[in-house]
Amino acid sequence: MIKGWRANQCLREDFSALQEIEYNKLNPQYTQRDRTAREAMYALINSDKNKIENVFSKLRSGGNEYGVYRA
Repeated sequence: MIKGWRANQCLREDFSALQEIEYNKLNPQYTQRDRTAREAMYALINSDKNKIENVFSKLRSGGNEYGVYRA
C-alpha cells in the first residue's frame, strides 16, 4: 500500500501535450461513434447470442423452462 501511495505522489500531469480543438469539428465524429456503438449494442441484445439456454431449472430432470415440476 505504501508503494502505491508513493507512486501516486510522483505522478504529474503534462498540460503541454493538450491541444484545444473546435467543438464543431469533432462532435459529429463522436456522435457517429456513439450511434454506431449503440446500434451494435442493441443488435447484440436482440440477437440469439443473448439467449439463455442452459439454466439450472432446465438441467434438473422434470423441470420446464420456468422451473415448475409436473406431478
